[in-house]
Amino acid sequence: MIDRRLRYHFSGLAGAGMNPLAQLMAARGHVVQGSDRSFDKGKNADLAARLATLGIVVRPQDGEAVTADLDRFVYSTAVEVDTPEFRAARALGLELVPRPALLAEIVNAGRPGVAIAGTSGKSTITGMLAWLARESGLAATVLGGAALAGEGVSGCFRAGPSDGPVAAESCESDGTLTGYHPVIGVIHNISRDHGEVDTLRSQFEAFARQSGRLFVNATSPEAAGLGKAVGAFTYGTVPSADARLEVVSVGPHRATGALRLDRGSSPSFSLTGSARPDSSARSSRRCSRGSSALRTGSAMRRSTMRAEPSPGTCRAGCSPRISRASSAVATPPTTQPWSTGSYSLSRPATPCS
Repeated sequence: MIDRRLRYHFSGLAGAGMNPLAQLMAARGHVVQGSDRSFDKGKNADLAARLATLGIVVRPQDGEAVTADLDRFVYSTAVEVDTPEFRAARALGLELVPRPALLAEIVNAGRPGVAIAGTSGKSTITGMLAWLARESGLAATVLGGAALAGEGVSGCFRAGPSDGPVAAESCESDGTLTGYHPVIGVIHNISRDHGEVDTLRSQFEAFARQSGRLFVNATSPEAAGLGKAVGAFTYGTVPSADARLEVVSVGPHRATGALRLDRGSSPSFSLTGSARPDSSARSSRRCSRGSSALRTGSAMRRSTMRAEPSPGTCRAGCSPRISRASSAVATPPTTQPWSTGSYSLSRPATPCS
Protein backbone atom coordinates (compact mmCIF):
# COMPACT_ATOMS: atom_id res chain seq x y z
CA MET A 1 0.00 0.00 0.00
CA ILE A 2 1.36 3.43 -0.95
CA ASP A 3 2.01 5.48 2.20
CA ARG A 4 3.01 8.86 0.76
CA ARG A 5 0.47 11.62 0.14
CA LEU A 6 -1.07 11.27 -3.30
CA ARG A 7 -3.66 13.04 -5.44
CA TYR A 8 -6.60 10.84 -6.40
CA HIS A 9 -9.44 11.25 -8.87
CA PHE A 10 -12.41 8.87 -8.53
CA SER A 11 -14.46 8.51 -11.71
CA GLY A 12 -17.89 7.22 -10.72
CA LEU A 13 -17.59 8.66 -7.21
CA ALA A 14 -21.23 8.08 -6.21
CA GLY A 15 -20.97 4.30 -6.54
CA ALA A 16 -21.64 2.28 -3.40
CA GLY A 17 -18.19 0.72 -3.70
CA MET A 18 -16.40 3.87 -4.83
CA ASN A 19 -17.36 6.52 -2.31
CA PRO A 20 -16.20 4.51 0.75
CA LEU A 21 -12.80 4.14 -0.93
CA ALA A 22 -12.66 7.86 -1.64
CA GLN A 23 -13.57 8.59 1.99
CA LEU A 24 -10.83 6.24 3.19
CA MET A 25 -8.18 7.84 1.00
CA ALA A 26 -9.21 11.26 2.30
CA ALA A 27 -9.15 9.98 5.90
CA ARG A 28 -5.60 8.74 5.33
CA GLY A 29 -4.43 12.17 4.30
CA HIS A 30 -4.52 11.94 0.51
CA VAL A 31 -5.93 14.69 -1.71
CA VAL A 32 -9.17 13.38 -3.20
CA GLN A 33 -11.50 14.61 -5.89
CA GLY A 34 -14.02 12.84 -8.07
CA SER A 35 -16.95 13.00 -10.42
CA ASP A 36 -20.16 11.20 -11.19
CA ARG A 37 -22.79 11.67 -13.84
CA SER A 38 -25.50 11.44 -11.18
CA PHE A 39 -24.04 14.51 -9.48
CA ASP A 40 -24.05 16.32 -12.82
CA LYS A 41 -27.78 15.56 -13.09
CA GLY A 42 -28.49 16.91 -9.62
CA LYS A 43 -28.99 13.48 -8.05
CA ASN A 44 -27.44 12.06 -4.85
CA ALA A 45 -27.21 15.54 -3.37
CA ASP A 46 -26.95 14.20 0.20
CA LEU A 47 -23.96 12.08 -0.72
CA ALA A 48 -22.27 14.94 -2.58
CA ALA A 49 -22.74 17.19 0.45
CA ARG A 50 -21.33 14.58 2.80
CA LEU A 51 -18.27 14.04 0.62
CA ALA A 52 -17.69 17.78 0.48
CA THR A 53 -17.67 17.99 4.29
CA LEU A 54 -14.87 15.42 4.26
CA GLY A 55 -12.76 17.57 1.97
CA ILE A 56 -13.49 15.57 -1.19
CA VAL A 57 -13.94 17.89 -4.15
CA VAL A 58 -16.79 16.97 -6.48
CA ARG A 59 -16.09 17.95 -10.09
CA PRO A 60 -18.14 17.73 -13.31
CA GLN A 61 -17.55 14.54 -15.29
CA ASP A 62 -16.49 16.37 -18.43
CA GLY A 63 -12.77 15.58 -18.37
CA GLU A 64 -11.64 19.03 -17.22
CA ALA A 65 -10.84 17.75 -13.72
CA VAL A 66 -8.32 15.19 -14.99
CA THR A 67 -4.99 16.98 -15.02
CA ALA A 68 -1.31 16.11 -15.05
CA ASP A 69 -0.84 16.74 -11.31
CA LEU A 70 -2.95 13.69 -10.42
CA ASP A 71 -1.19 10.53 -9.25
CA ARG A 72 -3.93 7.92 -9.58
CA PHE A 73 -7.13 7.74 -11.63
CA VAL A 74 -9.52 5.30 -9.92
CA TYR A 75 -12.46 4.18 -12.00
CA SER A 76 -15.60 2.17 -11.54
CA THR A 77 -16.43 -0.64 -13.95
CA ALA A 78 -19.75 1.18 -14.44
CA VAL A 79 -17.89 3.99 -16.22
CA GLU A 80 -17.30 3.51 -19.95
CA VAL A 81 -13.70 3.59 -21.18
CA ASP A 82 -14.46 6.22 -23.83
CA THR A 83 -15.59 9.01 -21.51
CA PRO A 84 -13.79 12.37 -21.66
CA GLU A 85 -12.21 11.60 -18.29
CA PHE A 86 -10.84 8.25 -19.41
CA ARG A 87 -9.47 9.73 -22.60
CA ALA A 88 -7.77 12.52 -20.65
CA ALA A 89 -6.28 10.10 -18.12
CA ARG A 90 -4.84 7.89 -20.84
CA ALA A 91 -3.46 10.86 -22.78
CA LEU A 92 -1.71 12.13 -19.65
CA GLY A 93 -0.27 8.72 -18.83
CA LEU A 94 -1.86 8.63 -15.37
CA GLU A 95 -1.89 5.43 -13.33
CA LEU A 96 -5.27 3.82 -14.05
CA VAL A 97 -6.55 1.88 -11.04
CA PRO A 98 -9.76 -0.20 -11.24
CA ARG A 99 -11.86 0.10 -8.08
CA PRO A 100 -11.47 -3.62 -7.20
CA ALA A 101 -7.69 -3.37 -7.51
CA LEU A 102 -7.54 -0.49 -5.03
CA LEU A 103 -9.82 -2.38 -2.65
CA ALA A 104 -7.63 -5.50 -2.85
CA GLU A 105 -4.55 -3.34 -2.26
CA ILE A 106 -6.09 -2.00 0.95
CA VAL A 107 -7.20 -5.44 2.19
CA ASN A 108 -3.85 -7.05 1.44
CA ALA A 109 -2.12 -4.35 3.49
CA GLY A 110 -4.43 -4.89 6.48
CA ARG A 111 -3.08 -6.25 9.74
CA PRO A 112 -4.93 -8.47 9.42
CA GLY A 113 -6.80 -8.13 6.13
CA VAL A 114 -10.21 -9.81 6.05
CA ALA A 115 -11.96 -10.40 2.71
CA ILE A 116 -15.65 -11.40 2.63
CA ALA A 117 -16.52 -13.30 -0.54
CA GLY A 118 -19.53 -15.22 -1.80
CA THR A 119 -22.34 -14.92 -4.29
CA SER A 120 -24.73 -13.36 -1.78
CA GLY A 121 -24.71 -12.10 1.80
CA LYS A 122 -21.41 -10.20 1.56
CA SER A 123 -22.90 -6.81 2.42
CA THR A 124 -24.73 -8.24 5.44
CA ILE A 125 -21.62 -9.95 6.84
CA THR A 126 -19.48 -6.88 6.21
CA GLY A 127 -22.09 -4.75 7.95
CA MET A 128 -22.02 -7.11 10.93
CA LEU A 129 -18.24 -6.73 11.16
CA ALA A 130 -18.56 -2.95 10.97
CA TRP A 131 -21.10 -3.01 13.79
CA LEU A 132 -18.99 -5.33 15.94
CA ALA A 133 -15.84 -3.28 15.39
CA ARG A 134 -17.69 -0.14 16.34
CA GLU A 135 -19.32 -1.57 19.44
CA SER A 136 -16.07 -3.14 20.70
CA GLY A 137 -14.11 0.05 20.12
CA LEU A 138 -11.76 -1.71 17.71
CA ALA A 139 -9.90 0.72 15.45
CA ALA A 140 -10.51 -1.08 12.15
CA THR A 141 -11.24 -0.12 8.56
CA VAL A 142 -14.43 -1.62 7.13
CA LEU A 143 -15.56 -1.17 3.53
CA GLY A 144 -18.88 -2.50 2.24
CA GLY A 145 -21.30 -1.93 -0.59
CA ALA A 146 -24.42 -1.27 1.50
CA ALA A 147 -24.98 1.18 4.34
CA LEU A 148 -26.16 -0.10 7.70
CA ALA A 149 -29.87 0.37 8.25
CA GLY A 150 -30.66 4.01 8.87
CA GLU A 151 -27.02 5.03 8.53
CA GLY A 152 -25.26 6.69 5.65
CA VAL A 153 -26.50 7.30 2.16
CA SER A 154 -24.42 4.88 0.09
CA GLY A 155 -22.02 2.13 1.10
CA CYS A 156 -20.65 1.20 4.52
CA PHE A 157 -17.48 2.90 5.65
CA ARG A 158 -15.52 2.88 8.89
CA ALA A 159 -12.04 4.39 8.93
CA GLY A 160 -9.20 2.78 10.82
CA PRO A 161 -5.43 3.24 10.96
CA SER A 162 -3.41 2.34 7.88
CA ASP A 163 -1.50 -0.29 9.87
CA GLY A 164 -4.60 -1.79 11.51
CA PRO A 165 -7.25 -4.40 10.66
CA VAL A 166 -9.19 -4.10 7.39
CA ALA A 167 -12.39 -5.95 6.49
CA ALA A 168 -14.01 -5.56 3.09
CA GLU A 169 -16.62 -7.01 0.81
CA SER A 170 -14.92 -8.77 -2.11
CA CYS A 171 -16.96 -9.44 -5.24
CA GLU A 172 -16.50 -12.07 -7.93
CA SER A 173 -18.65 -10.28 -10.51
CA ASP A 174 -15.70 -8.55 -12.21
CA GLY A 175 -13.22 -11.41 -12.02
CA THR A 176 -11.02 -9.75 -9.39
CA LEU A 177 -11.16 -12.22 -6.49
CA THR A 178 -7.78 -13.52 -7.61
CA GLY A 179 -6.19 -10.22 -6.56
CA TYR A 180 -6.85 -10.78 -2.86
CA HIS A 181 -4.30 -12.26 -0.44
CA PRO A 182 -6.11 -11.79 2.88
CA VAL A 183 -4.94 -13.05 6.24
CA ILE A 184 -8.54 -14.18 6.79
CA GLY A 185 -10.86 -15.10 3.92
CA VAL A 186 -14.56 -15.93 4.07
CA ILE A 187 -16.56 -17.72 1.36
CA HIS A 188 -20.20 -17.54 2.36
CA ASN A 189 -21.56 -19.35 -0.69
CA ILE A 190 -20.92 -20.09 -4.35
CA SER A 191 -23.89 -20.20 -6.71
CA ARG A 192 -25.06 -18.99 -10.10
CA ASP A 193 -25.52 -15.23 -10.14
CA HIS A 194 -22.99 -13.00 -11.89
CA GLY A 195 -21.97 -16.03 -13.94
CA GLU A 196 -22.31 -19.79 -14.18
CA VAL A 197 -20.73 -21.69 -11.31
CA ASP A 198 -18.26 -23.36 -13.67
CA THR A 199 -16.93 -19.95 -14.71
CA LEU A 200 -16.73 -18.69 -11.11
CA ARG A 201 -15.11 -21.74 -9.55
CA SER A 202 -11.53 -20.90 -10.57
CA GLN A 203 -11.78 -17.46 -8.95
CA PHE A 204 -12.97 -18.88 -5.65
CA GLU A 205 -10.31 -21.59 -5.78
CA ALA A 206 -7.58 -18.97 -6.19
CA PHE A 207 -9.09 -16.87 -3.41
CA ALA A 208 -9.16 -19.91 -1.10
CA ARG A 209 -5.52 -20.80 -1.80
CA GLN A 210 -4.42 -17.21 -1.26
CA SER A 211 -6.19 -16.79 2.10
CA GLY A 212 -4.05 -17.32 5.17
CA ARG A 213 -7.02 -18.74 7.11
CA LEU A 214 -10.26 -19.60 5.31
CA PHE A 215 -13.79 -19.79 6.69
CA VAL A 216 -16.54 -21.35 4.56
CA ASN A 217 -20.26 -21.84 4.94
CA ALA A 218 -20.85 -25.59 5.40
CA THR A 219 -24.43 -25.25 4.14
CA SER A 220 -23.23 -24.21 0.68
CA PRO A 221 -22.19 -27.38 -1.20
CA GLU A 222 -19.78 -25.56 -3.51
CA ALA A 223 -18.17 -23.56 -0.71
CA ALA A 224 -17.98 -26.58 1.60
CA GLY A 225 -16.37 -28.72 -1.09
CA LEU A 226 -13.76 -26.07 -1.77
CA GLY A 227 -13.18 -25.58 1.95
CA LYS A 228 -12.58 -29.29 2.47
CA ALA A 229 -9.93 -29.30 -0.24
CA VAL A 230 -7.93 -26.57 1.51
CA GLY A 231 -8.64 -27.43 5.15
CA ALA A 232 -10.95 -24.50 5.86
CA PHE A 233 -12.85 -23.84 9.08
CA THR A 234 -16.59 -24.32 8.52
CA TYR A 235 -19.71 -22.72 9.96
CA GLY A 236 -23.43 -23.27 9.38
CA THR A 237 -26.53 -25.13 10.48
CA VAL A 238 -25.39 -28.61 9.50
CA PRO A 239 -24.10 -30.93 12.29
CA SER A 240 -20.73 -31.35 10.58
CA ALA A 241 -19.86 -27.62 10.78
CA ASP A 242 -16.96 -26.66 13.03
CA ALA A 243 -19.06 -23.76 14.31
CA ARG A 244 -22.65 -24.98 14.37
CA LEU A 245 -25.64 -22.64 14.35
CA GLU A 246 -28.74 -23.97 16.07
CA VAL A 247 -31.83 -22.02 15.10
CA VAL A 248 -34.17 -21.76 18.09
CA SER A 249 -36.96 -19.68 16.59
CA VAL A 250 -37.69 -17.50 13.59
CA GLY A 251 -40.32 -14.88 12.94
CA PRO A 252 -41.07 -11.77 10.89
CA HIS A 253 -39.28 -9.47 13.35
CA ARG A 254 -36.89 -11.62 15.34
CA ALA A 255 -34.85 -14.81 15.13
CA THR A 256 -33.11 -16.63 17.96
CA GLY A 257 -30.28 -19.14 17.83
CA ALA A 258 -27.12 -20.52 19.38
CA LEU A 259 -23.68 -20.83 17.76
CA ARG A 260 -21.59 -23.66 19.20
CA LEU A 261 -17.95 -24.51 18.61
CA ASP A 262 -16.54 -27.88 19.62
CA ARG A 263 -13.56 -27.62 21.95
CA GLY A 264 -11.57 -29.95 19.72
CA SER A 265 -11.47 -27.52 16.78
CA SER A 266 -10.85 -24.24 18.63
CA PRO A 267 -11.60 -22.59 22.01
CA SER A 268 -15.23 -23.46 22.75
CA PHE A 269 -17.95 -20.89 22.99
CA SER A 270 -21.70 -20.55 22.94
CA LEU A 271 -23.32 -17.66 21.13
CA THR A 272 -27.00 -16.98 21.59
CA GLY A 273 -28.87 -14.09 20.15
CA SER A 274 -31.96 -12.71 18.54
CA ALA A 275 -32.08 -10.52 15.48
CA ARG A 276 -34.00 -10.07 12.30
CA PRO A 277 -33.36 -13.00 9.96
CA ASP A 278 -31.31 -12.60 6.83
CA SER A 279 -33.17 -12.46 3.53
CA SER A 280 -32.21 -12.87 -0.08
CA ALA A 281 -34.82 -10.34 -1.21
CA ARG A 282 -33.47 -7.38 -3.12
CA SER A 283 -36.24 -4.96 -2.19
CA SER A 284 -36.15 -2.59 0.79
CA ARG A 285 -37.39 -4.11 4.04
CA ARG A 286 -37.76 -3.07 7.64
CA CYS A 287 -34.58 -3.18 9.69
CA SER A 288 -34.04 -3.28 13.41
CA ARG A 289 -32.37 -1.62 16.33
CA GLY A 290 -31.17 -3.46 19.35
CA SER A 291 -28.93 -3.70 22.37
CA SER A 292 -26.22 -6.20 23.11
CA ALA A 293 -23.90 -7.50 25.76
CA LEU A 294 -20.85 -9.61 24.97
CA ARG A 295 -18.64 -11.73 27.16
CA THR A 296 -15.59 -13.61 25.86
CA GLY A 297 -12.93 -15.79 27.41
CA SER A 298 -10.46 -18.51 26.49
CA ALA A 299 -12.76 -21.32 27.58
CA MET A 300 -16.15 -19.99 26.56
CA ARG A 301 -17.55 -17.07 24.63
CA ARG A 302 -21.15 -16.09 24.99
CA SER A 303 -23.14 -13.26 23.45
CA THR A 304 -26.73 -12.17 23.75
CA MET A 305 -28.40 -9.80 21.37
CA ARG A 306 -31.95 -8.57 21.06
CA ALA A 307 -33.23 -6.56 18.15
CA GLU A 308 -36.53 -4.73 18.13
CA PRO A 309 -38.36 -3.53 15.02
CA SER A 310 -37.77 0.07 14.07
CA PRO A 311 -39.10 2.32 11.30
CA GLY A 312 -35.74 2.28 9.48
CA THR A 313 -35.29 0.55 6.13
CA CYS A 314 -32.26 -0.79 4.27
CA ARG A 315 -31.27 1.95 1.86
CA ALA A 316 -29.41 -0.45 -0.42
CA GLY A 317 -32.43 -2.70 -0.86
CA CYS A 318 -30.55 -5.72 0.47
CA SER A 319 -30.93 -8.00 3.46
CA PRO A 320 -32.14 -6.60 6.79
CA ARG A 321 -29.40 -6.06 9.32
CA ILE A 322 -28.94 -4.72 12.84
CA SER A 323 -28.39 -1.00 12.69
CA ARG A 324 -27.48 0.30 16.17
CA ALA A 325 -27.00 -0.80 19.73
CA SER A 326 -28.86 1.18 22.34
CA SER A 327 -26.55 0.77 25.32
CA ALA A 328 -23.05 -0.28 26.32
CA VAL A 329 -20.57 -0.76 29.12
CA ALA A 330 -17.17 -1.44 27.60
CA THR A 331 -13.81 -2.64 28.78
CA PRO A 332 -11.58 -2.77 25.68
CA PRO A 333 -9.73 -6.05 25.13
CA THR A 334 -6.05 -6.20 25.90
CA THR A 335 -5.54 -8.69 23.09
CA GLN A 336 -6.83 -8.80 19.53
CA PRO A 337 -10.53 -9.73 19.44
CA TRP A 338 -9.92 -12.83 17.33
CA SER A 339 -7.59 -14.22 20.00
CA THR A 340 -8.61 -15.63 23.37
CA GLY A 341 -8.72 -12.36 25.30
CA SER A 342 -11.47 -11.52 27.77
CA TYR A 343 -13.70 -8.48 27.63
CA SER A 344 -17.24 -7.19 27.85
CA LEU A 345 -18.87 -4.46 25.88
CA SER A 346 -21.92 -2.39 25.09
CA ARG A 347 -21.63 1.21 24.00
CA PRO A 348 -23.85 3.91 22.41
CA ALA A 349 -23.63 3.61 18.68
CA THR A 350 -22.08 6.14 16.35
CA PRO A 351 -22.75 6.09 12.60
CA CYS A 352 -20.81 3.52 10.56
CA SER A 353 -20.21 6.14 7.92
